[in-house]
Amino acid sequence: MMNKIPNDKLLHFFWGGISAFPLIYLFSIYGFIFSLTLYAAKEIIYDWRMGKGNPEFLDFVYSSVPAIFYLILKLNL
Repeated sequence: MMNKIPNDKLLHFFWGGISAFPLIYLFSIYGFIFSLTLYAAKEIIYDWRMGKGNPEFLDFVYSSVPAIFYLILKLNL
């Protein structure tokens, strides 16, 4: 049942969490905005424009979900 989520998406979730935590911990909402910008730039610049990977919107979403969770915890929403 766990095999339903592709490894690529799990890696985006993992690295999104690793990169978002220190940014949001240190800079709060600005760290959140920077992390989303970072994930979008990875998909647009690195994957699409440089042709180094396969740009997918879901990759951006899976990278962003941990950042959203961290922001909620940080702001106590």
